[in-house]
Amino acid sequence: MADFSLTTSQLAEAKIWLSFEFGEDKLLSTDNDEVSSTFCVFRGLGNGSRPLVFTNNLRRRYRQTGVWDQDFSPISLAVWAEDMAEADDDRALDIAYAIAERECDLVTPDEVTDRLRGVYNRLRDYAIEEAGELGIDTDMWPYNCIDWDQAGDMLAEDNMTVSLPSGEVAVLSN
Repeated sequence: MADFSLTTSQLAEAKIWLSFEFGEDKLLSTDNDEVSSTFCVFRGLGNGSRPLVFTNNLRRRYRQTGVWDQDFSPISLAVWAEDMAEADDDRALDIAYAIAERECDLVTPDEVTDRLRGVYNRLRDYAIEEAGELGIDTDMWPYNCIDWDQAGDMLAEDNMTVSLPSGEVAVLSN
């Protein structure tokens, strides 16, 4: 387990931060371990993990509903941060962070590796690759008349697609 222990002064700072970010009522219902892990995860402390960038989405969701989404409970975040800190596949780690940032979903690098169909410059490249795996020669008529951009968009509807900072698109099975 990642070390999310804080000194007394850090814990006091964390409580002030949690109260400011999520409201006083959240602070009152949170024990010190949850305060520590939440603060460390959001601030990128503990095991050298990178800071999360979806703090605003979670804060907005909490303030709108008044309910802490169970998927993003402080303990869930702490476990996820530990998985991220222990990851050794940089590509899967980048995709997992992109999913957290853009989709507000906690996916571990191991899950990314299991579900990854590929990383492509464009979704059309994914569609062409899928056609090739079916034995279709996309340079031959009538397949050379297909709108491969549209085909890629339609295939993406059945999968999770994530735009990466590099401009590429990761395609993961649902």
